[in-house]
Amino acid sequence: MPSGGGPVRDVLARLIERVRRNGPVVLWTPEDVNLGNFLYHWMHAHAQQAAGQPVRALRTDVMEPWLATFPRADRLVVAGTDVGFRDQRVLGYWQGWGRDFTREHLVDFVRDVLLDSPALAAAIDGASPEADVVVNVRRGDYYTDPRFRQRYAFHIADYVQRALDVSALRSPVHHVHVVSDDIEWCRAHLDGVLGAHAARVTYADGPRSPVRDLATLAAAPRLILTNSTFGYWGGYLSGVLHADRHADVVAPWFHARFGDHLAAEQLDPRWSVVRDSGNQWGVPDD
Repeated sequence: MPSGGGPVRDVLARLIERVRRNGPVVLWTPEDVNLGNFLYHWMHAHAQQAAGQPVRALRTDVMEPWLATFPRADRLVVAGTDVGFRDQRVLGYWQGWGRDFTREHLVDFVRDVLLDSPALAAAIDGASPEADVVVNVRRGDYYTDPRFRQRYAFHIADYVQRALDVSALRSPVHHVHVVSDDIEWCRAHLDGVLGAHAARVTYADGPRSPVRDLATLAAAPRLILTNSTFGYWGGYLSGVLHADRHADVVAPWFHARFGDHLAAEQLDPRWSVVRDSGNQWGVPDD
């Protein structure tokens, strides 16, 4: 007989795994991930259900307002209190294009769950289409939290300059509109870069609304994104709504510093990708 807590726990874990091997699958959503991350869980569940598999994602508190926005997602999630003992708990992020999901999975999920939302549809209808390019800048805890800064921060102004050069090669840029979680930083650090490319630069001022921001990205046929899963989903939505404009979405090659792995695996292969950076995608000084 094994003795000691460690070996006993190992035996119990193997027994539980055997009991759960054929049970329904629950994608175990981390409690601290926001929309851009848990949408990949929902999409994975949606694809598996379409294939006849009983797969759902763990429902978290962070999801609640978004489940009100996207009511068709309710069938894709399960509350922790409703997870059965025999249910399999599966960890993962499901974000690898071509590995975890296909274009078909993405388009089906976007059409069936996201664009079916009355709230998002109304916000998209109300989004201004007049800007030539919409720029989405992710700041927040990527830059204020030292742990996240070391993982995600890069020189945004240098990248935006390069991304605008790429966008301008496809067609002229007269008006740039900026959507960000830190508009004041963008005004202070990007106004000159943006103004050098466009005669008109506007910012999403006033009270922030994540639904409105997502709708603004979705409605824009031309986008410049940073390394944000929220931005990637704006690009995915735009790609479904403007199916002939995929290359007009510009994104950085870089996503995060996970060991030696820096590249964004979430990018649509048809997007235009900025692969070079002035400081080799290093952590910025500012």
